Amino acid sequence: MPGLSISINARQRCIIFALLKSETRVTLDTLSKQTGLTPRIIRYNLDTVKAWFRNEGVKFQTRPGFGLEIEVNRPTRKRLLQLISDSDEHNLILTRTQRQRISLFELLTSYGALTYHDLASNQGISRSTIVHDVKEMLCSLNSYNLILRRHPNKGAFLEGSELSRRFALLNVIREELGDQKWYSLWYSPDLASIFDKSLPVNLEKFLSRLPLQFCKNAVTNIENLIGKRMALYSRVEMLIYLALCIDAMMNHHFHEESIAFVQTEYVEMEVARAILADICRKFEIKPNQTEIEVLAASLMGAKWEDTRVNLLQGDHKKGIEGRQKLSYNYADDIVSVCSKKIHPLLRVDHELIAELARHLDPVLYRLRYHLPILNDSLEIILDEYPEVYHAADLSIAKIETEMGIAFPPEEIAFIAMYVVAAMNRLKKKDRNNYQVIIIGDGIRAKTSLLKSRLEYEFPVLEVIGVLNGYMPDEIIIDQAGLVLSMIPGEIPGKDTIQVSSFLSNSEKKMVQSWINEQDEKSRKLLTLPRGKPNLVDLLVPRNIVFNSGEQKWREAVSKASQPLLDNGNISFRYVNAMIQVIEEHGPYMLLAPNVILLHARPSDGVNVLCLSMLILEEPIQFGDTSNVMVDIAFVLGAIDEHAHVNALLQLSSLASQPDFCQAVRQTSKASDVLRIVWGHSLQYLGE
Repeated sequence: MPGLSISINARQRCIIFALLKSETRVTLDTLSKQTGLTPRIIRYNLDTVKAWFRNEGVKFQTRPGFGLEIEVNRPTRKRLLQLISDSDEHNLILTRTQRQRISLFELLTSYGALTYHDLASNQGISRSTIVHDVKEMLCSLNSYNLILRRHPNKGAFLEGSELSRRFALLNVIREELGDQKWYSLWYSPDLASIFDKSLPVNLEKFLSRLPLQFCKNAVTNIENLIGKRMALYSRVEMLIYLALCIDAMMNHHFHEESIAFVQTEYVEMEVARAILADICRKFEIKPNQTEIEVLAASLMGAKWEDTRVNLLQGDHKKGIEGRQKLSYNYADDIVSVCSKKIHPLLRVDHELIAELARHLDPVLYRLRYHLPILNDSLEIILDEYPEVYHAADLSIAKIETEMGIAFPPEEIAFIAMYVVAAMNRLKKKDRNNYQVIIIGDGIRAKTSLLKSRLEYEFPVLEVIGVLNGYMPDEIIIDQAGLVLSMIPGEIPGKDTIQVSSFLSNSEKKMVQSWINEQDEKSRKLLTLPRGKPNLVDLLVPRNIVFNSGEQKWREAVSKASQPLLDNGNISFRYVNAMIQVIEEHGPYMLLAPNVILLHARPSDGVNVLCLSMLILEEPIQFGDTSNVMVDIAFVLGAIDEHAHVNALLQLSSLASQPDFCQAVRQTSKASDVLRIVWGHSLQYLGE
């Protein structure tokens, strides 16, 4: 009945406001676009929305194929719009996170003390709830170097630099708005697209008083003066930072602490000086040198749009090294460490190095000048990719030492995300290519037509050879997973499908069925157990071999691989692939002096996750043109990008210990090697 109080949350308030603003029926998709909520979330909240309208005497219609519509006259619509617009946090059901954000917002926008009673009454909740919330807010404040001071009978206030306060406030606004509304600030600085009654009233009022349109023009002027465009993320961040900066300075709150800015000759300093001068003229504020330096540092730490650099091409590599030499070198160091901890093939992923170099270029300035780094994916990385995060953490030790700065967990997670992306590229390449050979009768027109039909119909198939009749001794046959034969017969041990040059529909179905079977095998292979194998699980006695005679490096690769071949863990083409990796890239995967990790792609012939070890009596030269000497060689057969990570992390850790390698070199029996591995692994495994 009208007059009954119906409690609504922020999402329901947003839906009600959108329905009242629309004078015609709307579909669920349209309402989703207007509110920024998913159709599922809207459906979940519709019962409460209907109850609210019913309580106000408004008929609400919704049915499949029709949409949603309210039947209301103009005076009532106007009254309800005013009612929903005037509602504040007291009428809303807030989550704990929302409550804490509102309290933090109140503290950050108040330069005086606020009592817990003030904070509680602002939200219509109890003082004890505020006390509990404040305890949980302390970690968030500490991440911005802000301290909550409490004085009896006076209240609580924040203590810290003005810069820390601004960036903390910026982040609170970003979190409360959410990505869709946050990015819409750039396209709609008049706030029309975000004022849908889903935000706290005090936040709406605060945003309304900020000179956002002026600040958007200022960001555009910055881009024109520097000659390139910011990434959208940095555009919005700079837009809000300038607005918060102006608001603070107009209320006589300046950042006074020096940030030790030394790049005075850089163009960013001149641009910052020009922009701050324009701001001071517009708002009649006295210029402040420290504010200019902070803005210049923020520009150097911003993300800028740039042409993607392909490091596979020499001229592009020189270009990026010239522009970002320091960040490129650090990116190379990061990849070097991660390849030893996570996956050897990361070392030759030039796209990973290029992406990290572009990422690090602004990050190094943000860290140097203590500007915050935000990453809302941190918890996901820690939960789903702990080994990658650990490797990324280890990989930045050199940078931290040389620059005298500490990387926050948020930045380590960003590095881990780039590494995970590179691992996914490895997975994609391994999963999507199946190697086949064609056997024909010698008429090239037939085999040429069949090859073209296959490439068109099945992009996942790679034709690696065409044979004239059956030749079981051909090495290339061992490399293929499927034989497509245009003549009767089959090769023992190989999947064979009889096809014609025109590839009929029934033949295409047989080929697709084979591909589906391989995909299913891959999915089963990639379904990992909860516990990943450790080094001691993979390095069994039969996989450890010794050799005392003189030999060439290719022979050493074969001897190191022999135990895995004998066990059926790998195929012979995996040995050839490992040799090819060294021929193309050199012996780059050195775990320690004279210790190498041999590897290739999982799709090159790995049947089971495996590891073997070869110990040579004397070091030999590895590679045709390198001066690298090796006397201990490990062969890793990885089945995917995850299962081997524990073992590789442990192996890399052991190999970096000189006493471990020296002890191994003095052994002559596999059992002795295992005792040494066990002894040195105990500390790593925490036993």
